[in-house]
Amino acid sequence: MDCPEVLLIPSADGNASDKTLNNELLSNISAHMAEYGFSPGASIYVADSAFVITDNLTVADKNGIRFLSRLPANFSECKRVISEAVSADD
Repeated sequence: MDCPEVLLIPSADGNASDKTLNNELLSNISAHMAEYGFSPGASIYVADSAFVITDNLTVADKNGIRFLSRLPANFSECKRVISEAVSADD
C-alpha cells in the first residue's frame, strides 16, 4: 500500500473542546499510520498546550505517539523554567 504524502484531517466545530479533539485525533492518526506500515513513534504530533492533560498523555503513551507542545502555564514547572531563563537572561 502506498503511503500518502499528505494526511488531511477534517476540521472540527469551533466550539468543540481542544482537549477532547486531541484525544480522538491521536487515536485516529495512530490507526491510520499503522495502516500504512508506520510504527509507533514514526511521527511527531505538534499540539497547543490544551493537549497536555492526563487523558491525552495516556493515549499518546499507549500508542507510542511522540509529541511537541508548550507546557501549560498553570504547571508549576512552567513557571519555574521561565523564571530560571529570565534570571539567566537566556
